[in-house]
Amino acid sequence: MEAPPPQKTGLSVRQSLHQRFHKQSLGTRIGFRVGWALFNKCLGLLPMTQTPGPQKPKLPFNERLAELVLQAIMTGGVSVGGLGAFWQLFKEDSNIPKAIASAVIGLGISYAARMLQPVHVGNQRRLENTGKAIDQGIDRVANQVITKALRFDDWYLQCQALDCQSLRSEGMAQHDRIFIPLLEEVFVPLALGTDGLSSGFRPPVHSLDDMENLEVLENLRIWRFLKQAEHIPTFRQLAILAWGGYGKTTLLKHIAYLYGSKQHGRHGVRKRIPVLLILRKYRTLLAQETPPTLPELITQHHIPGLPREGKDLPVPMDWATTMLRRGEAVVMLDGFDEVDKAQRPAVARWITAQTRRYRKSIFIVTSRPKAYREQDAADRLELTTQLWVQDFKASQRQDFVERWYACQERYAHGGRDNADVQKVASEAAADLLEQIE
Repeated sequence: MEAPPPQKTGLSVRQSLHQRFHKQSLGTRIGFRVGWALFNKCLGLLPMTQTPGPQKPKLPFNERLAELVLQAIMTGGVSVGGLGAFWQLFKEDSNIPKAIASAVIGLGISYAARMLQPVHVGNQRRLENTGKAIDQGIDRVANQVITKALRFDDWYLQCQALDCQSLRSEGMAQHDRIFIPLLEEVFVPLALGTDGLSSGFRPPVHSLDDMENLEVLENLRIWRFLKQAEHIPTFRQLAILAWGGYGKTTLLKHIAYLYGSKQHGRHGVRKRIPVLLILRKYRTLLAQETPPTLPELITQHHIPGLPREGKDLPVPMDWATTMLRRGEAVVMLDGFDEVDKAQRPAVARWITAQTRRYRKSIFIVTSRPKAYREQDAADRLELTTQLWVQDFKASQRQDFVERWYACQERYAHGGRDNADVQKVASEAAADLLEQIE
């Protein structure tokens, strides 16, 4: 029987391990040493139940944490055992997780507050702008309510109609024994044409009813253009050109009177608010360095100069601006040629600025052709549609003369309009027409 092999002693096992250890690679040997060192350190932290001895006084938390960090640095890193030691340290002190949680929450709130600060500032700005818009809306609604309650529109229309109801020649003295007739008593509709219209300003033919060629663009009435202006922006800027005595001012007064007296419906146009401005009266004001805006001119200068019946009403705030922006106005500027030549460039710039700012409203400018055409290129007034007042035909001349003498004789006879008065008027009209023809 063979003898059993000799048992290996502890020394031989250590030697065997030592030999195997040196056969490993350098990285494996380093990892083994680090792990062994951490294992021994962690064992040193555990309590030894075999030989209980006097317990060391418990170190403060910061010192124990510093010791663990130092041990981890010395061994080159934190192993599983080291993580367990850290967990044990936090576990012993129940206030630490609370403190860490509070710190994390506080840090999150701080960063969140910084992140939300621009949002807060933006919300304040948006809320402020919204508040201003609401406040302006309330003001507009309140102004509309006040305007309707005071019936300011009706009051203004009446004042503008009163200013235009009589046929007074602008800039001409009144002769003796000639009565001033009412405009509608002697007004004869003017025929408008496009004779002097340059090709660049020619309106589209298809936009006017029953128009098939350019030759038909004659004998037109102003009300056809005002009706088409509802849908065609080109007709919202009209330049009416004619030589002196052709009735340009009378035509504008006729428009203002019918709108003001609410007789516009017979021409198939919607309600608008007429504003008749005589440029001769405001030329110096408009030619200054800082002229008034159109709403200011209407509110501060035009309305105070109108005749009144009954009580005087205050102009509601932003009434003129709102009217112009909504396209409810017909702004008539009479006599561009009566503005001094040196002032025309400034007045032209002012008119152009108003037409661009209030595109929905209608603008009509009258002028003699020479003054309108001979403008500086830099400050030229050019409206999108130019119309020429045509010569009176024989039928129009007869109509006007007969209306004129009938009115004069009626006033001369104290308002009587019987057969003998009509006979005198007819004879006088026939005599004048014979001389004219």
